[in-house]
Amino acid sequence: MFSKIAFKNTLRSIRDYAVYFFTMTLGVCLFYMFNSIGDQQAMLVLSESQKENVQQLTEMLGYISVFVSFILGFLILYANRFLIRRRKKEMGIYLTLGMSRFRVSAMLIAETFLIGIFSLAVGITLGIFGAQALSVFTARMFQANLSGFYFIFSKEACLKTILYFGVIFLVIMAFNTISVSRLRLIDLIYADRQNENFRVKRLWISVVVFLVSICCLGTAYAIVLKNGMFHETLLLAIILGIIGTLLFFFSLSGFLLRLMQAGKKHYFKNLNMFVLRQINARINTAFLSISVICLMLFVTICTLAGGMSISNLVATQNEMDMPYDISFVCYFGGGAEIPEDMAARMEKAGVPLKEYSKASSQVDLLSTEISHAEMAKGILDVASIDPLFRPYFEEEGYFLRAVSLSDYNGAMKACGRSQMELAADEYSIISPVISHNSTMQELARQIVDKGKTITLGGKTYSPSAADISENSICNRDFSGTWILILPDETAETLVKDQRILNLMYKDGINEDEFLHKMDEALMENISPDDDASVFDMYTSRQQMIDNTVGVRVMVLYLALYIGIVFLIVSAAVLALQQLSDVSDSVGRYALLRKLGAEETMVNRALISQTAIYFFIPLLLAVVHSVVGLTVVNREFGILYMGAQMLDGALFAGLVFLLVYGGYFILACLGGRAMLRRGRRS
Repeated sequence: MFSKIAFKNTLRSIRDYAVYFFTMTLGVCLFYMFNSIGDQQAMLVLSESQKENVQQLTEMLGYISVFVSFILGFLILYANRFLIRRRKKEMGIYLTLGMSRFRVSAMLIAETFLIGIFSLAVGITLGIFGAQALSVFTARMFQANLSGFYFIFSKEACLKTILYFGVIFLVIMAFNTISVSRLRLIDLIYADRQNENFRVKRLWISVVVFLVSICCLGTAYAIVLKNGMFHETLLLAIILGIIGTLLFFFSLSGFLLRLMQAGKKHYFKNLNMFVLRQINARINTAFLSISVICLMLFVTICTLAGGMSISNLVATQNEMDMPYDISFVCYFGGGAEIPEDMAARMEKAGVPLKEYSKASSQVDLLSTEISHAEMAKGILDVASIDPLFRPYFEEEGYFLRAVSLSDYNGAMKACGRSQMELAADEYSIISPVISHNSTMQELARQIVDKGKTITLGGKTYSPSAADISENSICNRDFSGTWILILPDETAETLVKDQRILNLMYKDGINEDEFLHKMDEALMENISPDDDASVFDMYTSRQQMIDNTVGVRVMVLYLALYIGIVFLIVSAAVLALQQLSDVSDSVGRYALLRKLGAEETMVNRALISQTAIYFFIPLLLAVVHSVVGLTVVNREFGILYMGAQMLDGALFAGLVFLLVYGGYFILACLGGRAMLRRGRRS
């Protein structure tokens, strides 16, 4: 009899409180999917650097999973608290009929166990299939060969999921036992008649607080839009934003109702008056949780949209930032003898360059005494330049480097890009793509367009009529400074800073094989006492691509994992609060029917109430996100070729439609089920 009651209660709970099970199942599914990534590489053909990236990602997701388990644990505990609150009267009846508190607690433990088994089974099953799709996506991100695809079941991820959620369910069982032992019979019997206290605020207080909230939010927006993400005032903007959000929802309950009452035509139409008063009462008692949810939705939108966009941007850098298959660099001034011909020196050391390369170019990077501040003098308004780049033009230590015209054209010829022509008294500017590109390039164009002249060796040079160059003379120039292109005669008078050898591989060359042979040759032929340098460092395009893809995957997966978890928490809490409100208001809806309201009007009122409650915090979160993503777009547009946030925004919108929309539908269906039971009773 005891087990039969527990089983029937479980089935009834699954039918009536789908939000609870949807949350647990979705949490289990996500947890398994992201913790199974480490086993997915078994079917992927990855390079050594890619395997290291997957290992780093797995370790990072492991740490994040601990944080996620706590978040989901608190959420499930909150949802369970709602179920216990809904069933207080039922438990009171059990006690009245003679069932002991121990028996009631044992019944709840049995129900929690059955619910846990059910949600774990469904969640892990969905997670297994989701992990296969994630495997395909991971392979595409790493550009790995997936010809050996097969179905993977991650035993480690499954055991980890069962362990973490098993602990959560044990905590819930203990919580339920303690809750039942502390409740009085009178509280259980009359639980459905206890409502939250309603605090009435005066209108003038609501208006004043609303205006203060708008001022706080406006100030926060202005600060972050003016100074950006990397300024010391960011903390002040965050604090003002949080305070403004709290005050906004604190004032909204009194302000919104009075505002809607001013439009009597709409206020008295259908059941709008009832809906607005319900919303007003709910916000009045739950403004703090709604404020937190709004901020979490803001973080979720920025995480999903920004993470996807930044991930895509990182992937677009390789072609422009790394035009050469590999770049070798020697630094002057280190004490070692720098070879005049780096390719010949490497061949002499036994490195088989001719066997592997089809084109090469040697470039000397030169030092000048011309600073960015000198280039900007009289042309650029330094005070108006973005704070991230202003130091280049305010401090004298940022000197331009230079390269000869013949070296530049040789490098462009090797990688198949357009060459340049200069007169004997002309110069041009290189502003590489990676070098904080859009802002620095635009400033360079202003200097060239305004005819800035420079003086070297007593001779004056004017800017070339050709556009500035965005090409790199080696793989990944991170300095951020401009590089001058000078006539050969002028370049010969300058001090050499670096010597660079760029190589382009023959078709079908395996770089790992080339680097392995190079290492063997250098170890065999170069002694520690040899003062003649071969090279000081090298930058491989393929290795940089692998590392870049690793960063891209890590950013994207962390954004997905954290963003979706935050979204689940926000939507689930809203849905549970709305269901709780509907549960408390069953009598009010029944009274509407007695007063003559049609069933369609009652259902429409329920949907309207749920929609308003769901979308008020979302709308403010969207406003926050527009400002936040605008700043991210500007900052990363400077750093990474202009951020294209559209794809990220569309992706975030799709995730919100599926998850947030799913919880909204479940809240509506759950509310209607409660009203139907109330009508029958």
